[in-house]
Amino acid sequence: MSATLKPFIIDTSDLEPLTPPGTDLRHGAAFEVDIVNLLHSEFIHLATNEELGAAARLCLHSLFQVPAGSLPNDEIILAKLAGCDHRAKAWQRVRAMALYGWALCSDGRLYHQETARMVFTFLVEEDTQKWAEEERNAAHARRTRKKPRDGQAAEASTQTGGRRHAVH
Repeated sequence: MSATLKPFIIDTSDLEPLTPPGTDLRHGAAFEVDIVNLLHSEFIHLATNEELGAAARLCLHSLFQVPAGSLPNDEIILAKLAGCDHRAKAWQRVRAMALYGWALCSDGRLYHQETARMVFTFLVEEDTQKWAEEERNAAHARRTRKKPRDGQAAEASTQTGGRRHAVH
């Protein structure tokens, strides 16, 4: 870390990170946004358009951080991710609302409950898709498995009492 980096929040925290350590969604992901919840949130009614834009940029950038859904606790990086110069008055004007709802966790990173929910929703959907793909592949393998012809099966085994026994 460079000597010019300074934490946004100086206090320590016992709050556990809201997403699993190492969660990496940089491979590209589509996220669901709960628009109804957002439109009825306190934040949307309090934020200016400038603050909303900075908050949206921070949220989007957080989804592709590691762990996903987190932000570094660094004033300069936060300003840049929000689309501002950390020395400019614009950042001073928007930062409190842009970081509305973000909390410092014990790993030293900032997390937001709604952003973490988006990450978990994506992870569950991704796992469901992987499971469904594995099931489709297994079903396809069962359907296309080469079945022995009747003559070959009779030579290999005999039918006794409903069970197959190998002929020795």
